[in-house]
Amino acid sequence: MTGPDWIALVALLISIGAFILSIVLAWNSIRIGKVTLEQAFLSDIKEARNRYSSLFDKIIEIDQKDKQKKELSVAFLEERLEEYLNSLDYACGKYLSKIMNKKSFEENFKRLVQEVYENEKLFKNVMNGDKNRFVSLKKVYEEFFTQCNN
Repeated sequence: MTGPDWIALVALLISIGAFILSIVLAWNSIRIGKVTLEQAFLSDIKEARNRYSSLFDKIIEIDQKDKQKKELSVAFLEERLEEYLNSLDYACGKYLSKIMNKKSFEENFKRLVQEVYENEKLFKNVMNGDKNRFVSLKKVYEEFFTQCNN
């Protein structure tokens, strides 16, 4: 082989190595991006749940004689519950569209979905009313809990 042939061969090997490295880095960033996305959803859901729980605790402390304040607080509580369920429904939608990994979704969100359906007050809010609400949440619950019981 002559000098230019060696140079061409080395250039080819470097190009192949750079191509393989870019594929590995792209795959790794996609994997890291999915993990970060799941962590962001989980954080949002936990934050919404904490706001709901905190407000619920404050409502319990309100004197029964102050009806107007109690009614206003209950309205805020319902908004916080809606926020929590919407956050969970959104994450379930991302799972169903395969943006989230099934195994890590189950590890992080399965219990939260189950708790919604096991808590009678939340369950009524999810199941009653508009059938187009919380569709993803319902589908995920059915996938995880009703199909394995059949």
